[in-house]
Amino acid sequence: MNFGKRLVELREKANLSTAELARRAGIGRARLMRMEILEDANDVSWGNISAICRGLAVSIDALITDKVVASEINEDQLAVALASHNGRLLKRQMSKMTDIQVAKAMQFLYMLESGSQKPEAEKQKLFASFLKAIT
Repeated sequence: MNFGKRLVELREKANLSTAELARRAGIGRARLMRMEILEDANDVSWGNISAICRGLAVSIDALITDKVVASEINEDQLAVALASHNGRLLKRQMSKMTDIQVAKAMQFLYMLESGSQKPEAEKQKLFASFLKAIT
């Protein structure tokens, strides 16, 4: 999926101009316009992705994957999970994954990072194994 096209699609569906979405997201209009021509979400920080999602009132998985499989996930907690070591690993792998693989990985990452008391090294090993299994 082309990230920029998806962003434009969601912005237009919400009937927002680039200026209004940028204001709602708290990012510069020029930055938003650059994001709208990107093919890959890997070129956008999780902070900007999270801000855009808040501005659009959509979930992160809806923007990233064109699928909403994690709608029950708390977006703030997901943003924290995506900022973790495993979140950065997912971001590097996303371009090689299908939308549904990314959505499933986001769900697993969320569960692993928000509810697990496992040591960080074990979480990293589990997530790497999960990514390998689904790709």
